[in-house]
Amino acid sequence: MGIRAALKALIGRDTKADAPRYGASSGNWLAGAGRTILPPGAQLDYARQVGPIHLNGVVGVCLGWLADNLQQAALKVGTMDGDGEYEADDAHPALKLFRRPNHCFSWRELIASVAADYKIDGNAYMLKVRVGNSGPPTELWWLPNQQITVIGQDDLTDPRPIKRYEFRASGQTTIYQPEDVVHFRDLPDPDNPIIGLGRLKRQLRSVYGLNAGDTLTAAALRNAHTGIVLVPKESLEGINQGSPEESALHAEARAIKRGMTGEGYGGVRAATLPLEYVKVGMTPEELMLDRVLDRPEAMVTAAFGINSLVLGLPASRDSRTYSNIAEARKSAWEDGIVPMLGAFCETIQTQLLYVYAPGQPEPVGEWGDPPGLECWADFADVPAMREDQAAQATTATLLFSNGILKDVNEAREMCGLRPLTEAEMAAMEAKEAEKVKMQQDAFLASGDAPPDEQQQPPGGGPVDGADDIG
Repeated sequence: MGIRAALKALIGRDTKADAPRYGASSGNWLAGAGRTILPPGAQLDYARQVGPIHLNGVVGVCLGWLADNLQQAALKVGTMDGDGEYEADDAHPALKLFRRPNHCFSWRELIASVAADYKIDGNAYMLKVRVGNSGPPTELWWLPNQQITVIGQDDLTDPRPIKRYEFRASGQTTIYQPEDVVHFRDLPDPDNPIIGLGRLKRQLRSVYGLNAGDTLTAAALRNAHTGIVLVPKESLEGINQGSPEESALHAEARAIKRGMTGEGYGGVRAATLPLEYVKVGMTPEELMLDRVLDRPEAMVTAAFGINSLVLGLPASRDSRTYSNIAEARKSAWEDGIVPMLGAFCETIQTQLLYVYAPGQPEPVGEWGDPPGLECWADFADVPAMREDQAAQATTATLLFSNGILKDVNEAREMCGLRPLTEAEMAAMEAKEAEKVKMQQDAFLASGDAPPDEQQQPPGGGPVDGADDIG
């Protein structure tokens, strides 16, 4: 009996690694595999108040920025040489999965979904699908975080702490074995280290504050004024405690509160009792909504590792310049994407390229690779990560002119230019020699001493002449 058939007989549920059967889920993005945190000193259940955290406006902007930018970095597979340099294997089968993970989703959709779960909950999952439930993976599928439960081993001394993954959809549960799931974890939860603890879950109060601010702002804009109570001219006198009049007064107060808070903020309420006119509520200016939301906004974007400036959010209003935006883009990559992709690559290396198969004491390559296969992210084609071209050219020319760089092609490589062929090098040197001769002839004709030829580096500048060659 195979391991999957044995598990099915043991626990009475299906256990396979076919493509997941997506369906309705009773959970939300806040109640995924990771636990929900009660903020220190909080009496209010902010998790329940926030609800699906991905629907918050600022969170949505951060997720959208990640989805738009993540695919600019290419994942590579290969080995590392003795000098610590990566040597990419451009024909490795895993790269096909990075280009087209399955027949339904693109790599952009898959990696963006994984990143969203990872940033919000601290846990994200890919399912490895195999032909006939055996052999190397042929497809990768996203498993929505809120539909996964991680089951630990009964024996806490087991060296492999995860027993199985349970995937719930439309009332059905499917069992996936650890070797069929790529589990991306952020920092381990101290109370349950087999799962991650999402950084955004530590910012529930900030998310709640943003939701409340959005509701208040939208309601104020819709109603265009603070609350007003309309009252008859008659007045009430001598209301005794416990009297029907007092009960009616309290009921009216509750009705006014219900009618003029939340979505009713700024509305018009007609009183049923003769009450004095009272201004209700505060204006957006009095609440300082243009400033009071800056802190929760900054806390949420910091949890993503993205600054408000690159997202164009209000908190960046005081530092928004074109030069700052360029630095902000680079900072967002360095703080928000580079560390995350580094963690993803480590997980892909240990759980996709290699796997702990049942009965195997050591990890084996999914595609038969020997130990030593690496996964890394290549940022060469990411505009925000490239140094300013003018600064690159200035630095390369300076290093070449001072003899630190001995070869023209070294300097060209610093500028992101292709190396010159021997014929192009000869043509550039001939052009430079002709230029020097013309200068010498001009000085001789004027009766002055020729210029010091030693001041001109051999072969000219690394960028001079390259413009004509390309």
